[in-house]
Amino acid sequence: MSLLIYLLIVYGITNIIVNEYIFNKFIDSFKDFKLLYKLFTCPTCLSFYVGVFIYIIIGLNITGFWFIDWFLAGVMSSGFVNMIEHLKIKFGE
Repeated sequence: MSLLIYLLIVYGITNIIVNEYIFNKFIDSFKDFKLLYKLFTCPTCLSFYVGVFIYIIIGLNITGFWFIDWFLAGVMSSGFVNMIEHLKIKFGE
């Protein structure tokens, strides 16, 4: 259950940063920095880093090795957000 809550938190934060009006000026300020602009406009990319950040805060224990856990948390978060984004496209928002 805690894993599902973790993934929903990551999706919520990623969705707010990428899609909501409140962050538009912040994201537009990175247009000169292509890498950061792409990061903040790509839900799959951003969710990896949001997942690692939230994992560090919450401290879920997946394998017991922190460096593997950080990577797995990021990949799992990115995959979950990517799946939700594809379902939104397929079934309409």
